[in-house]
Amino acid sequence: MEESAVRSTANIESFENQTESKHGSFDETINIGLLVTSQVSKCEMALAASHGAELALNQANKAGGYDNRYFRLLVRSCDGPWGMAAKEAVSLITDFNVKAILASLNGRNAHLIEQVTTKAKVVMLSTRATDPTLSQAFVPWYFRCVPDDNLQAEALVGELVRKRELRHLLVVSENSYDGRLAAGSFVKKLKELEVQVPEQLFYDQLKPEFNNLLVKIKKTGIQHIVLFGGPENALGFYKKINETGEQFNIYGTFAAIGENNALREFWKYTENMVFTSSGFWFTDKGRKFQEVFQETYGYLPGPAAAYAFDGMNLLIEAIRKGGPEHEIMVHSLAEMNYEGVTGILQFDDKGTRRGKPGLMVTKHGIPVSVSKSN
Repeated sequence: MEESAVRSTANIESFENQTESKHGSFDETINIGLLVTSQVSKCEMALAASHGAELALNQANKAGGYDNRYFRLLVRSCDGPWGMAAKEAVSLITDFNVKAILASLNGRNAHLIEQVTTKAKVVMLSTRATDPTLSQAFVPWYFRCVPDDNLQAEALVGELVRKRELRHLLVVSENSYDGRLAAGSFVKKLKELEVQVPEQLFYDQLKPEFNNLLVKIKKTGIQHIVLFGGPENALGFYKKINETGEQFNIYGTFAAIGENNALREFWKYTENMVFTSSGFWFTDKGRKFQEVFQETYGYLPGPAAAYAFDGMNLLIEAIRKGGPEHEIMVHSLAEMNYEGVTGILQFDDKGTRRGKPGLMVTKHGIPVSVSKSN
């Protein structure tokens, strides 16, 4: 394990201990769980999500909590054998009586949490997984505050096909569960418009061979690449392109945008690249969030932090509207119309966030809204 990853994992373990001891006994708190993935490749995302949720919770407690009780954050990582996410969710529900669970997890782990919370009738709010199938079971306990793959695909297709009238696209994706689903949603949207199905190339998530990948890309002769995958591999791909001096037009989703160190490198290597936007870079509320987050934790937040911040605020707002009882929270969230740092948050009848995301482009190392860059 790399030294930086060891430090990040240690930070998460320390963070869990600190959040649990901050506000006294269980009877004096309203407990909310947060499940994160703290594997080597996800450490910065996990820590940023924890910080985002903590920041929202601390602000709520500073404002008086709820009904003379403090909100308390219980963070658990899902490292370990398959099924650990479900085990940790069960523990949070049965041992700590959490009123809701935030899940900053990939699609596969999010499905496990959904099964647990459905059986226990506890609210689950997903702040990272964009897998559209999570909301297709019509589970009333499930909500998602990130735009799903279908909504992001619609935004990309609208820009690339409808607006720019591009017809020769190449889809490049890591072979992960989330990467394949996101790429599939994009291809499906193209088919709906009767656009030629693009060529698709996949690379290994754990052992990406970017030299071989670039050889295959150049053989296609296609200059417009739509990229799907997580921030670590995406960053490796950007760097390889930069090293070789190849000229491609790159597009992608906010899943490829990292946190902390990865975020700083993202701005460095993605000049003129277009991605779906989490919105908080361009609003007054989002800019204030970035300022307070950096002042508190010493680094600028990325999408994982922003969506965890909004997710925690949604749960707190739902409790303040009707109380912490599970069924009332479901009703409060379903009727929610909340202005978060990532935009207006409302849910459809499947618990999915409404509204198509915007697009951004990197200009001189900073994000710019595509609508303002044209």
